Amino acid sequence: MHTAMAAVAVHESDWRSFLWRAFVKPFTSGRLGLVYASGVLSQLGSVLASIFIVVDMAHEGLWAMAAFLFTRYLVTAVGFSGLAWVAPYLSRAILWIMVLTTSVLAVTAAMIWAHSPIVIGVALSVAIVPFWFAFHTIMLASTHDEDRGEEVSMAWVSNVLGGMFGAILAGVFLASGVERSDAAGLGFAFNGLGALCLLPLLPNLHVLHQKTSAALREGEQDVLHNESLWRALHRPRRYVFSTLATSMSEALTAFLLPVWLKMAGVAGLAIGLAFALKASVRFVLSPLTGILVRRAKGQELSLSAICSGLGWLGWLILSPSAALLTGTTLLWTAGEHLYGVGMDSRWYATRSYACLVVREIYLTVGRCLVTLIALPIIYGTPDHFPLIGIAIASILYACSFGWNPKLHMAKESSPTTLVKETAPKSLLTGSRV
Repeated sequence: MHTAMAAVAVHESDWRSFLWRAFVKPFTSGRLGLVYASGVLSQLGSVLASIFIVVDMAHEGLWAMAAFLFTRYLVTAVGFSGLAWVAPYLSRAILWIMVLTTSVLAVTAAMIWAHSPIVIGVALSVAIVPFWFAFHTIMLASTHDEDRGEEVSMAWVSNVLGGMFGAILAGVFLASGVERSDAAGLGFAFNGLGALCLLPLLPNLHVLHQKTSAALREGEQDVLHNESLWRALHRPRRYVFSTLATSMSEALTAFLLPVWLKMAGVAGLAIGLAFALKASVRFVLSPLTGILVRRAKGQELSLSAICSGLGWLGWLILSPSAALLTGTTLLWTAGEHLYGVGMDSRWYATRSYACLVVREIYLTVGRCLVTLIALPIIYGTPDHFPLIGIAIASILYACSFGWNPKLHMAKESSPTTLVKETAPKSLLTGSRV
């Protein structure tokens, strides 16, 4: 009897530890807690604008959609890289003013030139780049080796929680006949607000360009590696191919899927509600993803590929229906979450500032490649669209093998400078907060 009771107590203790590590511990870091909150705010605006624009623009034809998407991809990559280059030379106050100015310009452009695919693509990129730069930089510096899987997974959950509200709003706006300028302007405003909340939390980047900075001990927490861009580009090929495959899968489900569904006759409200389901899936998967990422064997990557492949297979063998859309959206979201968290955790483990830019380059290449292939199919032979998803899922599965749990990317480089993360300065007084 005592043995059985002891076993039950141990079992309950394990579950409590499991749930605490998955849902509570990520919030014990004040900086990460604010990142999660800002993610909800920013992604509400980003998803609202993105879904509304692509669905509303779907019937304008192949060339209009291509102009919008490629403008968004390329301007985002250039803007992210440029901001990463100048940020170490600027104070937080100047960065804050610069982001506020660009956010106002993005909203203004949306209100005036909303029906120009190129202008609205530039405006969307300008609106989202500051948030993602701040988000990835803070996650790079603030995640911890032993809990990185749970911390990154919770960040994705918070982002998609905001995206859920944004998707619902986009669906309601589409059904209500709201003008593109109003929906995009509101979305850009929310996105800029989220970015402005994150900028004061940035680590001190100034010493990245100071060659005399003293190097900190290898493995110390809250540091950034000052690695050259050339060296960062020469990461092992499995990171390159896995990131390319991740970006292709993400672009297919996040950017191109709404276009395909709209061309297939699915109502805008239904598309928005389907995308709103993502938050629940990510919340449920968050603990499992943290465990698999901590094992570092690539298991979350292979499981992701299986989920994505099954989702696309459903559209080849079953008749289109609301139930099919719901079920496959859950599978796609599971695949997107597992692979995204797995790869982001590996990039964050480098603690290399240059790797942020390298990662963005690979993401842009993957997005452009899959869009170049998928858009003509959507507007030409849409029945073949699921085949692209199955092909990408096969690539994801192939890339999931060969991960060494003892390999730490941070040890693959020999950084000359490390940046110690310091408490953020107040924008008004310059004092530590």
